[in-house]
Amino acid sequence: MLAAFDRVVTSGRRELVLVSGYSGIGKSAVVNELHKALAPSRGLFASGKFDQYKRDIPYATLAQAFQSLIRPLLGRATRSWPAGATRLREALGRTDGS
Repeated sequence: MLAAFDRVVTSGRRELVLVSGYSGIGKSAVVNELHKALAPSRGLFASGKFDQYKRDIPYATLAQAFQSLIRPLLGRATRSWPAGATRLREALGRTDGS
């Protein structure tokens, strides 16, 4: 995960890292520690966690990840939002489905 984060920082390309494993082995703890250590000083970080009770809701984990990204952005000063929104659109790429 550290290597993936470094690749994103140096190349500017987007990556998706999926963490899997048995329940209770510390996947969330590892991701949360990386988030605390790396994201504040070096970029934006989104994470979501699968919830067995929401398995019938398509893309619930992705929606949670985007919420974890967007909420702190909305909490910033309103005058910096337009520039941040433009950078977010550029980072996400085309959104028209193509």
